[in-house]
Amino acid sequence: NMLINSDNKSDLGEGNEWLDLNPARSLSWNFNLYEEKIRIVKDYVGIITGLGLSYNSYGLRDSVSVATRFSYMAADSSGMITVDSTYGVFNSGMEFTKNKLRTSSLRVPVLLEFNTSLDNDKSFHVAAGVIGGWRFSTITKQKWSSEGIEHQARRKGDYNMNDFTLDATVRVGYKNFTMYATYGLTALFKEGQGPEVYPISVGLSIVPF
Repeated sequence: NMLINSDNKSDLGEGNEWLDLNPARSLSWNFNLYEEKIRIVKDYVGIITGLGLSYNSYGLRDSVSVATRFSYMAADSSGMITVDSTYGVFNSGMEFTKNKLRTSSLRVPVLLEFNTSLDNDKSFHVAAGVIGGWRFSTITKQKWSSEGIEHQARRKGDYNMNDFTLDATVRVGYKNFTMYATYGLTALFKEGQGPEVYPISVGLSIVPF
C-alpha cells in the first residue's frame, strides 16, 4: 500500500509528514467471497463481478498518533460552523515498535476480462475496471516499551475517512498467476477533513480469481 497526493507524487507536502509510511508494514489483504462471470464471447470476453473483503494496513514510519480535532470557521449568516479534521501528533521520547492505521471494507468489482484461450493452462488474461467499496471499520494499533514494560493500544474510530470508495484497477496474468494494481479515485479522507491523499496498491493474487 502507498499514498500519493493529488499530483500523483509520494511527497505528501508540508504538514502531512505524519503520513509517511513504512513500506514493509503497509500491506493489503483481499479475500474473494463471491464471484460471478457474465460471459460475452464464451470465456474469451466477459464481465466479472462479485463481493470481496479487504484489509488495508498503513504502517506509519514515525511515532505519531492519529487524532481528530474540531476547528471553527466563519460561515454565512448562520454564524460559525465546526469542522472535524484528522491530523497526526508526534510523540517525542517514544518509539513505537508497531504503529499502523488499518481499514476494513466490503468491495464489489466490475471488470471487463479478456482471455487468449479457453484452456486455462495456456491462457493469458487481462482485466480492467472499477471496484466500489464500503469502509465499515477503521482502527489504529500501537505497541511500545517503557521501563521494560510492553504496552499496546487499539483505538477504533472513523478518523474522517470516506465511507464509500471507488478504485480503478487492472489485472494481468498467465494461468493462475495474476498481478494487480489499484488506484484510488476517491480520497482517503473526506474533503476538508484530512490531508488530500489517495491510496494505491500493487500485489499478487495467490489463488485463482
